[in-house]
Order: sequence, then C-alpha cells, then structure tokens
Amino acid sequence: MKAVRVFSVGILVLAAAACTTEVPAPLTAAERTTYKIEKVVVTVPDEAEVWWGAGDRAVARSAGVETSDAESTETYIETPEGRDALHSLAAQRIERSVAPQVAFALVGQKPVQLSMVVDQIFVASSAQQVLIGGNHLLWAGVQVFDLETGEAVTNPQRLFAFGGGGGGILGAAIDAARAAPIDRLGSEMGIQTRNWLLATGSFEVPFAESQNKLPFPIPGPEVTPPAAPEAVPSS
Repeated sequence: MKAVRVFSVGILVLAAAACTTEVPAPLTAAERTTYKIEKVVVTVPDEAEVWWGAGDRAVARSAGVETSDAESTETYIETPEGRDALHSLAAQRIERSVAPQVAFALVGQKPVQLSMVVDQIFVASSAQQVLIGGNHLLWAGVQVFDLETGEAVTNPQRLFAFGGGGGGILGAAIDAARAAPIDRLGSEMGIQTRNWLLATGSFEVPFAESQNKLPFPIPGPEVTPPAAPEAVPSS
C-alpha cells in the first residue's frame, strides 16, 4: 500500500518540477485591505495520502502499540482509528505552522477564515534520503471564506510545497538537525498561501494545469443564522 503511495507521489514531483501554471490573483487590492484572516482551519480527509513515519509512530505509541515493531505500527495505522489519529495529528501540526505565516497577510478588519484541505503528505524517511535522496512535500487546496456569512471570498486553489530534505548520509543528518519536516512543510505551505493571497497579478504555481484540480471540496465555516425576532403580541 505505502509503496504505491510513494510511487504516485514521485510521479507528481517529477511532473511538478517540469511545469508551471499561471492562475488569477485571488483578491483585488481593495479586498486585500478589507479582509483580515481571523481563523485558519486545516483538515486532512480520510482519503488523503499520508506518508509520515514519525506521525505513524507517535499515534501508535499513544494507543499503546509497540512501535519498535514496524509491522505492528503499520497495522494500527491502517485501522480506522489509527488513520483518524494520524490525519488529525497531521492537520494540527500543519495548521500550527501555517497560521503564523498568513496571520498578517491581509490588513483589513472584516474577519475571514482560511480553509485548507490537505490531499497528500510525503515525509521522506532517513533511509530513503540516504539511499535514493528525497524531499518532503505537501499538496493542499486553499480557500478564504467570510466568517460572518460563510460566503466564499476567493475561488479554491491547489498549492504545493517542498519542505526541504536531502540526499546521502550528510544530507539526512543535516535534515534531522532542523525543525521537524512536517512543521517545515506547514510553514512553507503558509508562505505559498501568503504569496498567493498577496498576488497583484497572475500567480505561478509549480505544477501542470492538469494537476490544478482539487480532489476534495473545501468546507467553509459553520455560520449560525441570526435568531428570528420575537413576535410582538397583538393588543
């Protein structure tokens, strides 16, 4: 199962490295001075592809699984409970890293929510970096919504981020000494998102137009409708 994921991710990386696509700027100058990002919400759906060994082991340990046994860890991650725990942890870590990068991107007063739906995470293991080289990467769809009305402020857009990595023993050692790859991926995705929000003309994404399709819908905020006014009793 995971070998298939690695292969599919590799194909996407090769395609992304060779192509770029221009997309329209998401906001006008007036809109950039009208809105303010008040909330960031990141979700990782059940169907998303997540290859993150450290996350596998973290959630397995929390469930009492012996993580020195790779087979036991993988078996747990493939259960609904394990997958949900892994995806929830990934969403929390990415959200925590994205939020500071976009917090002051928009300088207005009207509150909006940045919604992000992750569809692929690939964190190369140390062994992969030593043997074949490898970069960490993240694919996600982003969209901005009015927090008061729930209406979409921008069109949805797919974005792509590299989180570094490295080949060979030295590259793997240097990578291990830096911040955790999942956090670097989130930070880089936050930077890509901020650049997209601030684009004044067409924005260039580093992948082919055929890849600029969201595999999952992006949910907006839940908005509570205003209470109906109480009826005035007739005299």
